Amino acid sequence: MTILASLNRAYDRLALQVDMPEFGFAAQDIYFCIILDAQGNVTDKPVQWGVDRKNKPLARTMNVPYYGGRSGSNAPPYFLWDNSAYVLGVSNKKDYDAVNRFEIFKKFHIDMLVGESDEGLLAVTNFLRNWDPKNFVKFSFPEEMKDRNIVFKLDYEYNFIHERNESLKKWKNI
Repeated sequence: MTILASLNRAYDRLALQVDMPEFGFAAQDIYFCIILDAQGNVTDKPVQWGVDRKNKPLARTMNVPYYGGRSGSNAPPYFLWDNSAYVLGVSNKKDYDAVNRFEIFKKFHIDMLVGESDEGLLAVTNFLRNWDPKNFVKFSFPEEMKDRNIVFKLDYEYNFIHERNESLKKWKNI
């Protein structure tokens, strides 16, 4: 048996004993959720899971598609989630070029989701096609949202878009 096969078997055994994300996913702190309709329009204020004693946003740990860490100014985006610089093109960090990161996130998703018919994936694609970072102020999104991890959800569903069957299939086939 190869080393990789042994490691894979060990991971599978561990996953049966401990609540851990499956391969290709990681538990990440998510602070906000953007609510979309089927056409990709923002329908409500972003969902926030509360605040701590210092009035800072509380995170909710979620298993999200993940390929590992990243670094550099042209770091690749994550699939169907990321921080506000990538998802919305806004950040409090100086010299971070959030608009460029948003364009990278947008192109990545539009290219990857071409031809998809899943309502959730289409909603994200339409959102990204129509989003302008100036909308952050227009929609009165909270300043605390900047530089925090964000996911998407359809307004009529309980699950998040990255949890939909078609999203999972797409990620596993990348």
